[in-house]
Amino acid sequence: MEKKLLFLLIGLFIFLSFGYSQTKDDYYEFGGTYCTVRGSDDSFSGWGLNLAGITYYSNTVGLGVYGNVVYAEPYENITVIFFNMLLGPSFKFLRTEQFSIPIAFGVSGVYGLVVGGGEMLQAFNVGVGANLTVEVKLSETMHLYGRIQGAYGFLGEGSLVIAPSIGIGF
Repeated sequence: MEKKLLFLLIGLFIFLSFGYSQTKDDYYEFGGTYCTVRGSDDSFSGWGLNLAGITYYSNTVGLGVYGNVVYAEPYENITVIFFNMLLGPSFKFLRTEQFSIPIAFGVSGVYGLVVGGGEMLQAFNVGVGANLTVEVKLSETMHLYGRIQGAYGFLGEGSLVIAPSIGIGF
């Protein structure tokens, strides 16, 4: 039930935010990340893809969805793939013509898929998270970003997520 509700809210957010947004500050960002998930029993780290979509309704306030898809470093014949997502408001507390620093906070979710030994296990976790981004404008429509995203999950399998990332936004 929790998963269905979360996916419904995410789908609704994407539909409303990006489908009907009439602002000039809509960003789509693509980059790389090295994400670490520390659970109560295990810890996984790996390289992955960082994706984000942010729409600003004013010069400083907007709504964003930030996600990571990560393939963890295998050990003991186990493969781990996990997805981390943050959904919530974004605020640009420093903004100039060439530089801005947005901060976002909201609901975080982590979904992990563990495959190995002929078995497949799944884990899902919901909690709170935040990120801090530094954007450097390359042109009017393109920027480079560096981001640190963190989350603490307390519903489900407890976990702590740390995900620095870099990339390019449009």
